[in-house]
Amino acid sequence: MTGSRTQNQSTPRSTSHAARNARAALGLDFGTSNSTIGLCDAQGDVVLAPVEGGRTVIPSAVFYDTETRDTLFGTDAIAAYVEGAEGRLLRAFKGVLGTDLMGEDTLVGNRKIAFRQIIATYIGHMKKASERHFDQAFEAVVLGRPVCYVDGDPAADQEAQDVMESIGRMLGFKHIEFQFEPIAAALEYEFGLRGEETALVVDIGGGTTDMSLIRLSSARHTRQDRRDDILANLGLRLGGTDFDRLLSLHNVMPFLGYRGALRQEPAVMPLAYYHRLADWKQINSLYNAKTAADIKALSRVACEPDRLEALLHVLDRRMGHDIALRVERAKIALSDNTQTTIPFNDILPSTDISVSAQDFAAAITDRIDAIEALLREALTLSGQDASAVETVFYTGGSSLIPLIRARLAQLLPQARIVQGDAHAAVGRGLCRDAALRFGGASTAAA
Repeated sequence: MTGSRTQNQSTPRSTSHAARNARAALGLDFGTSNSTIGLCDAQGDVVLAPVEGGRTVIPSAVFYDTETRDTLFGTDAIAAYVEGAEGRLLRAFKGVLGTDLMGEDTLVGNRKIAFRQIIATYIGHMKKASERHFDQAFEAVVLGRPVCYVDGDPAADQEAQDVMESIGRMLGFKHIEFQFEPIAAALEYEFGLRGEETALVVDIGGGTTDMSLIRLSSARHTRQDRRDDILANLGLRLGGTDFDRLLSLHNVMPFLGYRGALRQEPAVMPLAYYHRLADWKQINSLYNAKTAADIKALSRVACEPDRLEALLHVLDRRMGHDIALRVERAKIALSDNTQTTIPFNDILPSTDISVSAQDFAAAITDRIDAIEALLREALTLSGQDASAVETVFYTGGSSLIPLIRARLAQLLPQARIVQGDAHAAVGRGLCRDAALRFGGASTAAA
């Protein structure tokens, strides 16, 4: 994998200059796994809006209930799916930005819904929640974006940002600007800084890995133009959902026949079924009669037919997202434990899957190599020696993976480690950026 470089640039392209006089502006972090929305008030305090109950962080998930026709969001969406409600769960749908899927529809019951509309529905839910909380309408927003929506394809990357801008305008935002997510995290960290330092911001979320090497200080914090302070800004389309997929393929999918032997040519089970079942974005594409018929035929020549029967059970019960959730929980558990278990008895009798930190390392080692290479590239582009990096500021849920931290620590042994809010540091920084760009904010009613 190759990082995409943005050098000496404080922000992506601005889409509006007229919004400088806007009274209040939102900072919106639409993440692959979790999202936040809020503003920075007149006293300089960030206030994130409660977007589900009293919680200010909401999982990026939508559930379309085909019986009640309700649309659920976040934790409620995941719970409805796990509890067996009839409908369609979508997670990690930020990942379709910049891909061919962005122009396609997906089937929900007997209706077709465009992926663009799914994203708009989710972000619209967040916008409405913030307007209820702050008791005012909003026309200005700073949207976070990864350094790379798409690796090595500037045209597709720009198209992804353009889609997000069009969605924002459809939802009523008249003034839209963008900020790179790691730069936003740097602004949040810098707010409490008393001295001056060179910091590496490492933001590893659900879908992307971003790194920014930047000079920070309290004196620079209120400057809008930070181009001279950004030493390197790079990103990869690689994140937590990729780690989930690889762990699933390594430890779970073999119990459903992955790489299983057949008594005819081809001698091994086709891999495509399992790669789709392990990928949040593609799970639903397996729920059709043709796939079931093909797997039934393969089960008759499989050396371990019970495993294909288990696969058919998963597809018939539409348990793909359930398995993905179990794998995700195992990945998170391995951040604090050397061993965990993925329950599987309800799919394959007398089977629970033991997963170790060594298993996880084996599954993702080449991706960690890519993250290490990204850091090396950042140092090269910046012209800085590793010893010049005084602080590593981590944010994003997957930045908590010990394997990644250990590898980066080998390259930056002298750097101080600072843990930001794994799920809200970027969102908080976007709120601060919105206040700087649009001339301040207020939580008072308009």
